[in-house]
Amino acid sequence: MTNETQPAPATGERDTLGERGRRALEAAAAGLYVFPLYPGTKNMPAVKDWENEATRDPQKIMQWWAKRPYNLAIATHPSRLVVVDLDPAKPGAPELAEPYEGCKHGLQVFQRMADAAGERFPLDTYRVQSPRKGVHLYFRAPDDVELRNSESRLAPLLDVRAGGGYIVAATSRRSDGVYRAQNSRPIAPLPRWLLDAMCAARPAPQPEPIPVPRAAHAGTSATRGKRVQAYVDRIVEAELDKLKTVPKGVGRRHKARRDAALKVGNLVGGEHLTRADALARLLEVALTHVGTTTDSAGRVRSITTAQEVTTTIENGLDYGMKRPRVITEAELQDRR
Repeated sequence: MTNETQPAPATGERDTLGERGRRALEAAAAGLYVFPLYPGTKNMPAVKDWENEATRDPQKIMQWWAKRPYNLAIATHPSRLVVVDLDPAKPGAPELAEPYEGCKHGLQVFQRMADAAGERFPLDTYRVQSPRKGVHLYFRAPDDVELRNSESRLAPLLDVRAGGGYIVAATSRRSDGVYRAQNSRPIAPLPRWLLDAMCAARPAPQPEPIPVPRAAHAGTSATRGKRVQAYVDRIVEAELDKLKTVPKGVGRRHKARRDAALKVGNLVGGEHLTRADALARLLEVALTHVGTTTDSAGRVRSITTAQEVTTTIENGLDYGMKRPRVITEAELQDRR
């Protein structure tokens, strides 16, 4: 990633970006590397190589958020951040064992970790609350140690976002709520006791596995044949073209989105492309449907939201994947 020197955008330009675009510019000005997530999502980056695409360049940020109201993510490694993600226990989950018995939230677990280390509970840093009442504690990573993501390795109900990870930033929205900043404090350095605990919890290096050749499966060719893949690409492009050209009309675009997701989902089920790639390609087109349709008198006939579009596409993909379509070289031969 380069050291950006682009000038900050003028006030009028900032006003076109929406709340999350403005927050992205603020985060970048504070030294954090940001990138967009598809609207309404927390795990769908809108750029492919998100860790390298994450930026502090205000012009690039403006290009992203001027297009649509993306959610906002912060890449933790280039931002030199460690974010401790503390979650509530899921309903019906078994009771935690010692030394965390009775804890119902990661905050309580974290408190006991600090107590056991004889240290102060480190809440004096920037905090964000997730829609499901999780709490994200932001810390500055040390320069001399490389830290990686970990899930429940330190303790239950506690995840770490560091190298190889990102965190969804405040103002981002999901169907179940908004990520909200709980304070405006500066980001504190990672406490030494917590760094020591993270280093101690790192898994021991494992020997490289000996690769085992995979036998080819007769009759299936998810991505192994160029002719098969070219045929799959044509099917996907045809569905995307339909989405681009479907006219407005109550229910017409919704049906087109559902049908396209179902057909592409069949191919995902057949392992011709990944769900993440399929979702990204479909959303890139389908999100252009977001907006309001009015009649000749200016009366609103329908409103299409980004969340509605995303949900339709995701549900269609998942349903289509349950009915896999496997295209083989033999099938293409028969079509000649």
